[in-house]
Amino acid sequence: MTVVTNDFGIVQALMDATQVTVIHTGDQLDHDNHSSVGGLAVATLRQVVTDIAFVSISSWDVHRGITPPSALKVEVKQVAMQSASQVVLGASSSKYGTFSMYRIAGLEPFDVIINDDGLAPAAADGIRTRRIEWMLPADPLPA
Repeated sequence: MTVVTNDFGIVQALMDATQVTVIHTGDQLDHDNHSSVGGLAVATLRQVVTDIAFVSISSWDVHRGITPPSALKVEVKQVAMQSASQVVLGASSSKYGTFSMYRIAGLEPFDVIINDDGLAPAAADGIRTRRIEWMLPADPLPA
């Protein structure tokens, strides 16, 4: 298995997993999120084709989609999503209904949303009407 990531936490978690090839995108350090952002990270992601892109976000909802507070994160996440056969959003219900200045995408590009069980029923219905699979973290990913 090969993992391509801009997240230093993922790199750290896989440091001793010798059966996993880890590729870090490099570039400018985003101190708040312990990840790399910028043109080098984007260029690295443009060179790979992945099976699954796991995308996390700090604000999201069914109307505005996913929105980060930094413009530097937009293209990194967009290219990661474009490079993948399956796109999975990992987002806390506590971040639902909030939004930031920049828009990455609506919810439509996502095949799966992994969320806790705290999402309001109306929000969950909005996700289901878009035919996006909604899962809890303990659920296995669909094949």
